[in-house]
Amino acid sequence: MFFHAMRAAGLVAVSALVALAGERQVSLQGVESGQYIGNLGALPTDPIITNDFAEGIAPRLGKYTLVAREVINPVTHEISEGAFVITAANGDTVLGTYTGTASFEPTRITWIVDGPVVSGTGRFAKATGTVHITGSSNPSAPCQGVAQLVVCGFTETTAIELALP
Repeated sequence: MFFHAMRAAGLVAVSALVALAGERQVSLQGVESGQYIGNLGALPTDPIITNDFAEGIAPRLGKYTLVAREVINPVTHEISEGAFVITAANGDTVLGTYTGTASFEPTRITWIVDGPVVSGTGRFAKATGTVHITGSSNPSAPCQGVAQLVVCGFTETTAIELALP
């Protein structure tokens, strides 16, 4: 009986190793720049909703576009409800969500966000992993405002760790 239990445990361990060996680990490190459109709200304490549009380049990915959105609490500086789509030049996508924090200074806004990769298409189909984004913007640079909307430029770095089947 003991021998059968050990043999079964060994088979489970080997099966787990084979399953892990079937995944490829891929790191995507990119730098992108673009613009965000921020809806500042009527009151200084209202959440700031931003929509981000950028182009970047990364080894193993090439040129890509990033579209993202998030909600920023101007009181706590918490970033929530973040979601992104990165699209490679050939149309393959990586999709994910994130949360994080922002820092506001008169001449610089910075942010750090992290979250899971939730899906993908093409060579990133069934991908799992994490995303880490750090970025900055200069709100005193030539931003354009209309009513409660503001359009500003930004630059950020994106690090994605993927497990591909």
